Amino acid sequence: MNRRELKQYIRQHPSDEAAIQELFVERQNPDASWYPSPCDSQEAKAETERALRHKIAEAQN
Repeated sequence: MNRRELKQYIRQHPSDEAAIQELFVERQNPDASWYPSPCDSQEAKAETERALRHKIAEAQN
């Protein structure tokens, strides 16, 4: 079954966990481009933490 057929099958059988696993885990493209995380630097991590703390504070008010 090719990728297109597998996607169509999953649309028709959305509770088939094995098929979903096959599509999203087993059939990863070996030629896919990998990009570094933008949160590798300490500054980026601190910025993310500040943003999350701000969102949490807003949600609590």
